[in-house]
Amino acid sequence: MLMGKCRSVIRNIRDKNNFRKDLLKFKESSIDGKMPIKEIVPILTDKYKAAGTIDEHYFLQDIYVAKKVIEANPEKHYDIGSRIDGFISHLLLFLNRVIMIDIRPLPQKIEGLDFVQGDATNLTSIRDNSIESLSSLHAVEHFGLGRYGDEINPEACFLAMKSMQRVIRGGAFCI
Repeated sequence: MLMGKCRSVIRNIRDKNNFRKDLLKFKESSIDGKMPIKEIVPILTDKYKAAGTIDEHYFLQDIYVAKKVIEANPEKHYDIGSRIDGFISHLLLFLNRVIMIDIRPLPQKIEGLDFVQGDATNLTSIRDNSIESLSSLHAVEHFGLGRYGDEINPEACFLAMKSMQRVIRGGAFCI
């Protein structure tokens, strides 16, 4: 354990020295030789990290389910509360119409995404048996906890599942 700690300290010193050298090199090669030192934030550990990070659980789930929805090729796909920066963004590349429902507001306008701010425990704005494709990835189990500004309700996840059953058309794609 002591050897590991020593290696870490030595690497830290080496990284700081390398950062100083790189900073001087960068300053010398800049157009006017000036550099706003106060604005520099040294990040010394990136060179030891992988080429990107993947939360395997969400990443693999988003890819797998997006592929299934895209293969089904629905005219419209509805989603309740899934990740925009993962699953929804994958769908937007291939589907003409994605409708996302979330209790929280979405301040950004995203091309190809119709956003509906609503409560999935009742889905009152959607007719019975009207949806041909519906998903909700890692969202429903959080309903009723107050985490998203929703009301505390231990039955909320069950109400949402009943609402989804009500609006999904028989034989439709639901995940």
